[in-house]
Amino acid sequence: MQVMRDQRGIDDAVPLSQGGVETDLQAGANHRYELLWMILIGLAFALIIQSLAANLGVSTGRRLSELCKAEYPILVKYCLWLLADVAVIAADIPEGMFYLDIVIGTAFALNILFHIPVWAGVLSAGCSTLLLLGLQRYGVRKLELLISMLLFIMAACFFGEMSYVKPPASDVLMGVFVPKLSGQGATGDAIALLGALIMP
Repeated sequence: MQVMRDQRGIDDAVPLSQGGVETDLQAGANHRYELLWMILIGLAFALIIQSLAANLGVSTGRRLSELCKAEYPILVKYCLWLLADVAVIAADIPEGMFYLDIVIGTAFALNILFHIPVWAGVLSAGCSTLLLLGLQRYGVRKLELLISMLLFIMAACFFGEMSYVKPPASDVLMGVFVPKLSGQGATGDAIALLGALIMP
């Protein structure tokens, strides 16, 4: 079986982004467990899309873009190309500004937690990015291993926090299975949650 890889690399392997984590935290702070149903719906959509993409790649050996190019008339191809470019531009403009915020935010977080000067935090954030880029030279598997270890650390911290907080199970189950939008900004936060899950 041939493994299909996206040209963007490991970006699609883990649908976890800083914006998604921030959106989840903000929605949880504003609405507690009320919007968990939106995360469940978003994850279901994401799993369906990933499953369809994997089935397409395994059964045909080609990507969706390659199949569209081969099957559609020229006018439809150009319309799809234009829509894809507009979507990429719309997604990359906020992301570019967001990555600058991540570097500065990392510097301030290191300053608050470890009293490291802000300029040294900016340098360490930049060096970590260069380290990850340099690690690609030794193969994708080593980069995947590092990212997997970081994800396991995040998961361990999450479950540690969950055991410390001990959220009430009845409220969590109501939030997961009973759709409800109440309170100021609930609709906007629900849309943000869905976008943070689907966009990556």
